[in-house]
Amino acid sequence: MPVPLPTNLGNYVTNQAVAIRLGKALFWDMQAGSDGLTACASCHFAAGTDNRTRNTLSPGGPDVVPAPFTPPLGVNRLLTAADFPLGQAVAGSQGVVPSTFNAIIASTRNETTTAPA
Repeated sequence: MPVPLPTNLGNYVTNQAVAIRLGKALFWDMQAGSDGLTACASCHFAAGTDNRTRNTLSPGGPDVVPAPFTPPLGVNRLLTAADFPLGQAVAGSQGVVPSTFNAIIASTRNETTTAPA
């Protein structure tokens, strides 16, 4: 199935083939990842999704203070079709350790980050 393109794409992209190549390069670039060490493709190479099947649950939505899981859901659970709908739990990508960008070190082209304790 073709990917639908924005009707105003020409306002932002002059050469779509070059833009696709750039996107693929950034997708596999470790420095472009959110922690400066892990490429987005490390987890999302499977059709753009995170194909990890365990530990993908958050006990609450984005506006809910995390609460204990309601059985049978829990940490490190392998989800099945029978688990849906999830109720208050949210399934999604594990992501990376939250951190704060500090700076890019010019001599090494690495970024420094501070992770919460």
